[in-house]
Amino acid sequence: MLTKRILAGRRLMSANRHRPIPDRICSLRRQSRATFSSQSDRGSDSLIPRVFRTIVGWFAAHLPRRGEGNGLGLDEDEKDALNVNSQHAKKKQKWQIEKEEYLKMPISEKRKIYKTQYVTLDSVPTWPEYYKKNLEASKVKPSKEPVDEALNSKVSLWCGDITTLEIDCIVNAANESLLGGGGVDGAIHRAAGPTLLAECRTACGCKTGDAKITGGYRLPAKYIIHTVGPRYHGDEKLRSCYKKSLDLMIENNLHSIAFPCISTGIYGFPGERAADIALTTVKDFLQKHKDKVDRIIFCLFTRDDVNIYESKMPTYFPVEGQCSDHEDQTTDDNPNVDLPGKPSDKNSVPKL
Repeated sequence: MLTKRILAGRRLMSANRHRPIPDRICSLRRQSRATFSSQSDRGSDSLIPRVFRTIVGWFAAHLPRRGEGNGLGLDEDEKDALNVNSQHAKKKQKWQIEKEEYLKMPISEKRKIYKTQYVTLDSVPTWPEYYKKNLEASKVKPSKEPVDEALNSKVSLWCGDITTLEIDCIVNAANESLLGGGGVDGAIHRAAGPTLLAECRTACGCKTGDAKITGGYRLPAKYIIHTVGPRYHGDEKLRSCYKKSLDLMIENNLHSIAFPCISTGIYGFPGERAADIALTTVKDFLQKHKDKVDRIIFCLFTRDDVNIYESKMPTYFPVEGQCSDHEDQTTDDNPNVDLPGKPSDKNSVPKL
């Protein structure tokens, strides 16, 4: 008899499985009453239908019918908790409002809130201009690569503070948390203001070799591309940092970007090899997308960075008038070279 009643209950549940839950429970309650009230026996197993009706009745009483209440069956405490969470979600979106305001703000108005001086793109010399002014008198190894003036006009060497560049985007050598740190990372967060941190929290970090984009906020740059370089070694990861940053620039319809020397600071990546990876990746990218790019700037901080890039740039981006019969000679051997903003202290600015 007990087995029969269990099977009867299962048939009732199966027959009502396609109905909305509140209606289904009410229907089960009615059908169970009809089924079990018709049973003539009230023996030792008569407790089963009473328990079944009690359970169904409880669900019917606590779940709202269609069109009643808030449709969620929440008590007052749960409703209050839901309202608090909704308000918290609205607070998290304040960075989006501020981000849009900065992006739409006229440049003349935005310049009033910069925390630093600004350097426009027109003020940054192209690579041929830099070479003519600073390296033409030095002896540079010839390059087997043909001269490509179109490519040369798209790249720059620049010595200075990356947070002052008034361009489309700058690259931040970040850590995996994206929550700020030392060196360039900390300088960018300080100059951009606290709302940058609020947006970075929503990015849920960044893996080594990957890149993510945020607003620039109070920076002269419109956007910041955050990338996490490898520690000590990992050529492919470093190459991925440059490539994914450049891809993000194109995806967001941006045309100018500035790179720091990623991973060569406290991350300990060898400077010579890092420069080769950066220059190779940028040149390959420009050969495919030069029509979409106005400028790619290599932002240098230390004397070592300057020497490395000045010695390697003529190999990757040869220019007209490059010497063909002399050995390589860096600017350390040319004290009369005029290089505005060139750092005199090897450790003048920490970087990642």
